Amino acid sequence: MRVVYTEAALLNAVTMTRSEAGAAFNNPEVYMEKFLENPRHVEIQVLADGGRNAVWLGERDCSMQRRHQKVIEEAPAPGIPRRAIERIGDRCADACRKMGYRGAGTFEFLFENGEFYFSEFPPGQAVARLGLAEAATLGEFLHGLGSGNEETKIKVAPGVGSQNAAPWSQKIPF
Repeated sequence: MRVVYTEAALLNAVTMTRSEAGAAFNNPEVYMEKFLENPRHVEIQVLADGGRNAVWLGERDCSMQRRHQKVIEEAPAPGIPRRAIERIGDRCADACRKMGYRGAGTFEFLFENGEFYFSEFPPGQAVARLGLAEAATLGEFLHGLGSGNEETKIKVAPGVGSQNAAPWSQKIPF
């Protein structure tokens, strides 16, 4: 893996990387991707009913990590313009509708220089980390959608849906 900052260095880096890959893996194929110098890790939590109803419950900045494990999740994400968050949140909800997604899920992005870069959408991630009830309840707590997961399940299950709400508090779980 190499980081290349100039076009002049690109050809040499590709040649060296292909040679190393061929020797190590018997396959000289390589790929390139954009290098982000100091990205932030931002997540958008969603709930969807598998049909036309999908909502995003806001964002979390999960950049504070130790050994690739999140230490602090801050909501709302500080320093990211609200309009940018709303655009990416709306795109996440739209993606859920288009793919017929049902349940709670978390879209993960890297954010740098005003741009979001999609990282992954592990649908069971929120469930695996917190459990479905706790994941949905965290979103509800931050966005005032209800006092417990049952209310959200009832709203999402029959396709009632709800509107995206602005966060009204911050929470630091211990």
